[in-house]
Amino acid sequence: MIILKSTGDVSSIGTRFDQARVLINDMSGNIFSVLFGNGLGHTINIKTMARDYADNVYFELQFLYILNQIGFVGMVILVIFHLKLVFNFLKSKKITLIYICYVGYALINPYMFDSNHCVVLILLMSLSYRYVKVDIESKLDKNA
Repeated sequence: MIILKSTGDVSSIGTRFDQARVLINDMSGNIFSVLFGNGLGHTINIKTMARDYADNVYFELQFLYILNQIGFVGMVILVIFHLKLVFNFLKSKKITLIYICYVGYALINPYMFDSNHCVVLILLMSLSYRYVKVDIESKLDKNA
């Protein structure tokens, strides 16, 4: 069963391994593409046993596709930007934990960096603002 799952015959795990190999090999051609990526909108024209990637922009491992496009320097900037957003706007530890769980889930699915990700950020920031506001108001009521 483990061999079947790793080849992609039973589940998408084999496809994910194939995508990871293709994306990493594509960006490891030279040091410039490792550091700065291959450019936004870059497509990979490779056909493997698992899939034909010609002009494909949909990958289950979306974070690797973004890494392929913007490189390690761009990814570090993006991670720093996300951390600033999380620590500046998600004031509740519970809401931050929800976001971390979402990011963990999205890293291994094609939901990272799409419009859903922006919606999740906006909703959690709004919920965090409301949650903190209600928490402050309840503390003020107790002190009064």
